This record gives sequence, C-alpha cells and structure tokens, in this order.
Amino acid sequence: IVDYQRALRSDLLLFVFIFLILDIIIYTTLKRNAEMQKKELYYKTLENQYKLEVDYYKKMQKSINETTKMRHDINNILQVIKIELANNSAEGRQKVSEFTDEIEKIMEKSKIRRFCENRIINTVLYDKSERAAALGIELDDNVFVGERCGVDDFDLCRVFINILDNATNALSDYSGDEKRIIHISCREADGFLYIQCQNSYSEKDGGSQKKNGSGEHGCGLQIIEETAKKYGGELVNDRYSRDLFSAVDERFTEVNITSNQEYKLQDMTVSDTAWKRLFGTTVRHENSYTFSAIQKVTVSDLNLAADRTAFCNSYFIAESDYDEFSQYVTEAAAKRETVYLFRYNQTEYVSNEATEYERDKQWYLFGGNYGSYKYVDTNAYFAQMWVQLDFDIIDLTFTKDNAVTVIPVVMSPMDIAADGDHPASTQPEKGLSWWQILLIALAAVVVIILFIKLAPSILTLAVTLFLWLCKAVWWLICAPYKFVRWIVEKIKEKRG
Repeated sequence: IVDYQRALRSDLLLFVFIFLILDIIIYTTLKRNAEMQKKELYYKTLENQYKLEVDYYKKMQKSINETTKMRHDINNILQVIKIELANNSAEGRQKVSEFTDEIEKIMEKSKIRRFCENRIINTVLYDKSERAAALGIELDDNVFVGERCGVDDFDLCRVFINILDNATNALSDYSGDEKRIIHISCREADGFLYIQCQNSYSEKDGGSQKKNGSGEHGCGLQIIEETAKKYGGELVNDRYSRDLFSAVDERFTEVNITSNQEYKLQDMTVSDTAWKRLFGTTVRHENSYTFSAIQKVTVSDLNLAADRTAFCNSYFIAESDYDEFSQYVTEAAAKRETVYLFRYNQTEYVSNEATEYERDKQWYLFGGNYGSYKYVDTNAYFAQMWVQLDFDIIDLTFTKDNAVTVIPVVMSPMDIAADGDHPASTQPEKGLSWWQILLIALAAVVVIILFIKLAPSILTLAVTLFLWLCKAVWWLICAPYKFVRWIVEKIKEKRG
C-alpha cells in the first residue's frame, strides 16, 4: 500500500508538471500571436501610410511636370494677350477674357491642395478627398495642425483613415435630401488634439460603420478609443471626451429617449388574506395608464385642469411639486419658452397597508407581563421603490427635415426619488367585537366536541375509504394482465 501511494503521488506530480509546461507553452504562443498581429497591423498601417505619401508625391511631381510643360504655352498665350490688348478692340478684349479663363483652368487643374502643415494629415486628407469626390461627396475641412503635434505619425494615420473611411461609407449609402458632405475639423489646444467629424447617414443604417473589404471597417471607433486612451484622452458614451466631465462613474446606465416612446403603468392589488388566496383572485388589475416619454406642457394645460389633483394625476406629477412646477411653466411662457416633461425609466413601486395595534389591558401573572391589544385606525403604509442616483442629461438631439442637430447639455448630476403613495386598495381597520370573539370560541368548542364524539366513526370511515381506494388502484393495475389472460384462454378453448 505504501508503494502504491508513493507511485500515485509521483504520477500526480508528473501530471501537474506536464500541465504546467503546457500552460506556459500555450500562454507564450498566444502572447506571441498577439504581438505578431499587433506588429502586422502596425506594418500594414505603415505600408498604407507610405503608399499614401508616395501617391501624393507622385501626383505632386506630375503636377510639377505638367506645369513645366505648360509654361511655354502660357508664355505664348501671354504674348497674344499683349497684342490683343494693344489693339484695344472689342473682339480682342473678348479673346483676352477667354484666354484668361483658360489659364485659370490650367492652373487650377495642376494645383495640389494643401490642407494643413502636418505632412501625415495632409496626405490622408488629400487621398480621402479624392475618393470622396469620385463618389460625389464633398469634403469640408477646417484643420489647423502643425508638423509636430505630439501624436505619432502611425496613430495619426490610423485615426484619420478610420474617421474619413467611416464617414465616406455612411454617405455612400445616404439617400436623404441633404447635401452629401463631410465636415471635419481638427485643432490643437491645451496639449490635446481635438478632432470632430460630422456627416449625414440613412436612418436604416443607424450610423453604424459599414463592413466590407478588408474587415478593418466596423472597428474604427475602437481604434480611435484605443489611440485616445494612449494619449490620455477617453470617450464617454462613444461621443464626448472624459475631460468634459468633472467625474465619470466606472459603471453607468445609458438611456436614449425617442419622441414617439410611450410608457404604460398598471395598478395591481395583491390579495393579503388566506380566504382571498384560497377562493378568490390573488392578483387583480385595477387601472392602466399610457403616457408619452416626452410630453409638452403649457399654461393652457394648467388652466384646463379641474384642480391641482386632476392635473397631477393626468401628468403624473407629485402634488407637493405642483406649485413649483406651475410657476416654472408660467415663467417659461412669459419668456416664450416651451416646457417638456421627460420620462426616461419605468420601475416597480410596491406599497403595503400597515396594521397597528396598541396595548389595551395588561396584567402581571407569575412574573410575566400579559394583556390584550386593540386595533388602531391609522393611515400608515410601507413602500418600496427604485431611486435613480446621479441622473445626468448628456445631450438633446433634434431632427427636422432630415437634419440632425445634437446639443450638449451641461448640468450637475442629481438623485431622483419619487414621493411615496398609499396602496391602491385599503381596508377599514377595526377589530372584532366581543360577541364575535365569543361566537368564534363557541364554534371552536363545538368542533372539538364533535370531533371527539365522532372520532371512532370518522376513523372507521377513513380506513374503509382507504381500503376501497387501494382495491381500486390494484384492480386498475391488474386489469390489463387479466384481459390478456382471458384472451389466451379463449384462444386455447378454440384450439381444443
């Protein structure tokens, strides 16, 4: 036995050592593959960057060569212009105008556009503007970045390529009435590089990146986020820099409210007595209410309500907030402003009626404190509800004639907790009278006496019923076998 245990321990140690070696090999392989993929992406981006620069310089050299070739023709045209101007004839002036327009066209055609001082950004913008122009998309740039901006050329190339590719892909499928144009701006401030890109897109696409070709599309936002974090920047909700906020929680819930969104409330009464649960409905639906997530409120709405309670019930506002809210609506109307109610969440609210007792009589017996209690008529209740902590509105989006306008909102986070409300259904709180208690006691005594008197008969009846039940079950079990035996006997009789 000792030798067997030693051998078992040796085998276990061998297995542990083998698995440990395998884990190290797998970890090293995965790490090497990740580094190789990272290097592959790096070299692929550098190759793309080099290709863009080569194409840009080739086009620049081509433009220089064409300009050199045209200098002789332009000199000849200038000599003709001088002669025509010397003649001072109407026909000559017309020819001079035509020659001038032609020279402008030649110069415009041979000109290489320069977007900014930064070589990488300038190259990418030039390449992507030509691609966009081929698709009928205009590039509106407002870029002011120097040659040295503190961001690596590799990262600059990745960010601008992904931003412009995603914008071009979205506009290539755009079917709206707006002009197909990309607005891109970039500037340096406070040690950061701020980049903003705007473009229209079809609602069916939802503004998502289009995936085609190499598979790089669709992860552009992730690349931008990784690059931003590398240089100390980070996006909140994929839209805003973290530096715009004084603090951002590690975990938060994002809620987007649309103009046509609706919420539905429903009152439910849960039975709280054994009698109702046994013979009645446990849950009973009382009332249902439907209201819009975004609701306009005017002074006319305040005046048309029968009273403050009716208005609060209609717009689901706590009566304790009515005075402040009505004053706010009135002041806004005086300034020609419009007030909207925003509903952004729907939660469960539970309230239970509380029953209170108080000591009616007390006496002391054998060192103990005894007594009776009586009901107290009270309006107390228990309530349980959700609260919203650190609520903050980030932005408002307005859409008109397919034009989308996003307005950032500046506010301080606030905690939201609704006022408690009594249960939808309540019962009058009154105790039992003395005669009701006496009647219950007499009924209990009668039941006990009858049970004692009739116990033997009840027991005999119960045993008899149990035996009959057992026989019935046994007969049901044996019936198929008896039927088969009967068939076999009949067959034997016929053969005999």
